Amino acid sequence: MTTVAPTGTISIIAGCSSGIEPLFAVAFRHIVGERHLTFVNPQFERVAKARGFYSEALMAKVAANGTVQGVSEVPAD
Repeated sequence: MTTVAPTGTISIIAGCSSGIEPLFAVAFRHIVGERHLTFVNPQFERVAKARGFYSEALMAKVAANGTVQGVSEVPAD
């Protein structure tokens, strides 16, 4: 099976899934020239805000790690 657009950057801009693969990160950085852009999965961001553990610093930390595992600010559940 072939994946067609939106993939990669197009899916980031559109705010949609880039295919049928599982979510690879709840937050990640995308480098465009000199700009470093951080993207956060909207469901993760919504839960983090609702449960009171959201912060820009946390999102940057999760994006740098590529996972929430071992990030003490994120509840285990």
